[in-house]
Amino acid sequence: MKMIVISSKSLLSQTLVIILASIFCTSALAGDQKRSQVSKHDFEGSDIFNGNGKFKDNRDNLPASHQKRPQIPKHDFEWTGTFRGNEPFNGNDEDLFAPQVVGQLTVRGKWQTSENGRFFNLYMEMGNEDSDTWVENLIYEDKLYSITHKWHTVLPPILPDGSSILGKCFQNQVFNTENPLEPLPITVDGFNRGLASARLVGREKIGGKAMNHFRHTCLAKAAPQLIPFLPSDPGDTNNPIAISFKVFSDIYVPAGRSYPWTKWLQFGDGVGPDPQQDEWFLVNKSNRHPDDIILPDQCELENIWPIFGDKTLIFTQYTTCTNLVPSKEPED
Repeated sequence: MKMIVISSKSLLSQTLVIILASIFCTSALAGDQKRSQVSKHDFEGSDIFNGNGKFKDNRDNLPASHQKRPQIPKHDFEWTGTFRGNEPFNGNDEDLFAPQVVGQLTVRGKWQTSENGRFFNLYMEMGNEDSDTWVENLIYEDKLYSITHKWHTVLPPILPDGSSILGKCFQNQVFNTENPLEPLPITVDGFNRGLASARLVGREKIGGKAMNHFRHTCLAKAAPQLIPFLPSDPGDTNNPIAISFKVFSDIYVPAGRSYPWTKWLQFGDGVGPDPQQDEWFLVNKSNRHPDDIILPDQCELENIWPIFGDKTLIFTQYTTCTNLVPSKEPED
């Protein structure tokens, strides 16, 4: 029996953005959050309530508690734009002026039917085979996968045995405390439930258009899984290989809407080898006719043993996401 042990930097470097990957997998257990209905009496005398007792069609001016949180749409869609990241900072002054890493960005969601049923799959690609950076992340049939094909640094993240993570597929699972052998599904619905806790930072104008700026914060733990199928509980306080990490996402959506995500920023422990590194994702085009989402060969279940070389499938267990929100107001 073989244990695949993954260091914090090698594991976290190939989350999304993820991100999105950390948000994807750690939001799956989030409960539905019911928000109060907007009453016209909440806005008497404000500029969104007109004289005949009806609301104006002016969602921009709703208070923060009633602004729509960012969501991934559940219809077929594709967003395209650019990914922008920074070279790791090594303490040299010239690093501050190094050019950004810029690559193609594709995000698509699509309803697809297979022999296992009907699923809403989600796909994100940073760069492509011709870029210095090329990373794929996808929720496919309620499971989350990530593959780093190419990494823009000279030395890409490595596993403790000295092998590179390049080309390997990581299947990220949510640990099920009631039945460890049956990981919990990772779905777009679960992702959206987690995003319902995003907090409104404020209103900004981008390109002359009003945008809502939201912050989503995630604190989670991760641990590699024993092969075959003996999962390690990352939430166990006695687990020596559990890794705690936090990821922050700043998401910008048109005022009064949940999507499209015009731009978002990822930073924190899950982004690159440099703790000060951040990543921007900028969307400038969208359409409703995406290409099919296909599970890469590296992620097929039969590729779970190291004898497959770069086609090794590695399982990682995650706990659910805990937003970093105080349980009560601090005392004076």
